[in-house]
Amino acid sequence: MVVQFQNRKIPEECHQKMREFFAAGDDVIWVAFPSGGGDNRWSIIAKSGQYFNRNIPEECHQKMGEYSKDGAKLIRVAFTPGGGWSIVNDRGAFFNRNVPDECHQKMGEYSQGGAKIVSVAFPPQGGNSWSIVNDKGAFFNRNVPDECHEKMNEYSKDGAKIICVAFPPQGGNSWSIVNDRGAFYNRNVDDEAHMFFGYFSEVYGPVRFVAFDTDGSGWSVGALVTKNEKVCDATQCVSILDVYNNVQAALNGNVVGYACAIGSASLGAYSYGQARTQANAPATMFLPSTKIPVASVSKAVTTLAAIPLLAKHSVSLDSSIGGHLPSDWKLDSYVSSITFRQLLSHRSGIKDYGNNDQTYDTLKKFFTQKVDPTKNTMCQPASVVNPADPINPNNKGGCYSNYNFGIFRVLLPIIDGFSDFSGDVGSKLATAYIKIVQKYVFEPVGAQGVDSKPPTSGPQASSYAFSYKYPGTTSGYDWGDNTLGVGAAGWWLAIDDIAKVLYSLNKDDGRILTTTQLSDMVKTPLGWDVNTNSGGIRWIEKNGGWSANGTTISTSIALFGAGVFGALFLNSDILGPGLQNNWQWCKKCQGLSFAGNANLGSCPAGGLHDHTGSSNFRLHLGSGPPGAQRNWRWCIKCEALSFGGSPSIGSCSGGGNHDHGSSGEYFLPQRGSGGVPRNNQDNWRWCNKCQVLAFAGGSSLGACAAGGQHDHAGSGNYLLEQLFGADSVLYGAYVDAQKPK
Repeated sequence: MVVQFQNRKIPEECHQKMREFFAAGDDVIWVAFPSGGGDNRWSIIAKSGQYFNRNIPEECHQKMGEYSKDGAKLIRVAFTPGGGWSIVNDRGAFFNRNVPDECHQKMGEYSQGGAKIVSVAFPPQGGNSWSIVNDKGAFFNRNVPDECHEKMNEYSKDGAKIICVAFPPQGGNSWSIVNDRGAFYNRNVDDEAHMFFGYFSEVYGPVRFVAFDTDGSGWSVGALVTKNEKVCDATQCVSILDVYNNVQAALNGNVVGYACAIGSASLGAYSYGQARTQANAPATMFLPSTKIPVASVSKAVTTLAAIPLLAKHSVSLDSSIGGHLPSDWKLDSYVSSITFRQLLSHRSGIKDYGNNDQTYDTLKKFFTQKVDPTKNTMCQPASVVNPADPINPNNKGGCYSNYNFGIFRVLLPIIDGFSDFSGDVGSKLATAYIKIVQKYVFEPVGAQGVDSKPPTSGPQASSYAFSYKYPGTTSGYDWGDNTLGVGAAGWWLAIDDIAKVLYSLNKDDGRILTTTQLSDMVKTPLGWDVNTNSGGIRWIEKNGGWSANGTTISTSIALFGAGVFGALFLNSDILGPGLQNNWQWCKKCQGLSFAGNANLGSCPAGGLHDHTGSSNFRLHLGSGPPGAQRNWRWCIKCEALSFGGSPSIGSCSGGGNHDHGSSGEYFLPQRGSGGVPRNNQDNWRWCNKCQVLAFAGGSSLGACAAGGQHDHAGSGNYLLEQLFGADSVLYGAYVDAQKPK
């Protein structure tokens, strides 16, 4: 079977040699690092018995050759902090040099009766401290941490056998153990190494070795590939590993940090990057356990609590909310008649997006207003705050509003018996709502301590995620305590938390919702944004996004395909090296201009550019993909993107010709004969009069600074990539992983 490994901060030559063994089909089964004497010191042993050493003691190298004769194969090499070493082969023979006498003697004792030593390890403090294990499951420890010894006993029960023990260089109570059934336990090891233990175990197979570079923070983890979980429908199959790989290809190096979980029968997780960067020192890694505010994913969380709580109290989803709000709220008859189902499906007649704090006082003011039945307010975007007549009883079509879910912070506690309306009612209701959600959503699946605020004690108190603007070199944003506005948004979750919830829903195991309740939530849908995609793929998804001070959080959870669940939490925009965002379409002139400066730039249609309704596009700066056209430039006067490679620079709406003096060089790809790539928009064209790039797919070609409208004769068809979020990444990772059955 194949062994998959992950290395971090080990000598580059060691890493490359491990890859060479892997490429040759000879799996690495062990790695070891001597201490002292320089950085590039290591030993690799492969399944075939082949090995490669660099800068280890010469006698050790010679003995490895001697103990590999006549078909014998090396299985272990270990180095003491003081320069000693131990080698073991598959026939039970071993050789020690300058190891503690007692260790040597015990290796002899534990090799009697046909037993063979399979693990030797030396803690970094040196002296008479060591651990040995044989193939019968027996082990002997001397001066290792007490907890390590106890856990080795625990992980040896019921016939299980320890196969690997390792000690990081920092010493103290830091160690790692692995048994032959794939169970492992780590104490105070590198966070990323620990993450890979879990990821490998769930996605690839059982961990078989871990080694720590004794002179630094490097490590190597290897797992036996015994799994390749696939989920199939009538025509397509998807490998869970392929979905993970697609997420990593899209995000690694292109975001500050993220964590994701994808599975069906498995419950694994992967993370990358930083929860906090050096701009908010100390930098901390983004882990599956990292808490992050999940924005509107909270709506799905609220729904998952509402459905079973209403059922418990025999309150139908199709009953009205009027009898379940505080008695001092004087409701309009229409508001009183709104049903729970209408709220949870955004079909309540509320047309205000609710882009505000959603506190108790805000909710009370909104839900106690008088409704004018003669008004016909249409659904308002997030940019419109507090529109007039925001409740439309004549139109219950879908309209996204935070009010639909924020009100459940009041409704659920009252339905559950809340009656203390003295003092700070808003705070009391929020506390009661949080306990309800914990009870009905998270605790049934073993997720403890989930809250609407970041952790205030323990390691997470200084390592929960901030949001950043890529690449994270400027200070991030701390979203803080969202308790008083939680419901439509505001929950702080880790991927580890939500994965347990999604796993339960995907298995339909009844721990949160009954089969009937889950079916209703999916089909209506309740709390989700979508329940199918345009191609007919099962895609039940809820996403969220928050922005502040130029920073971004993007989140998505989904049930998709023939029984797959996924979750992805990001703490920055998705950009990557050599890309620049904040390029937007002007709805007046149709041109593409930069919207990231204080001055939006002069528009040839008059006034300044108007980017209302535009996507946020990202452009290649400094270099581009193969075939991209170079020499596109930004104009400092009008902010537009224009071509700088023509004899004429082009007329500028800011007066005279374009000024490219402060511009870098942009590269634009053109559409080929195939379809438009995901997250891209085509039909962007060069104007041969003013040289700008303008959208040619609208009802108007747009005003040109050279007079009249843009003229696209002679232009290619350019592609612009839209800035996308967690939902697009998760969806694309699944779709691209599909293969014919």
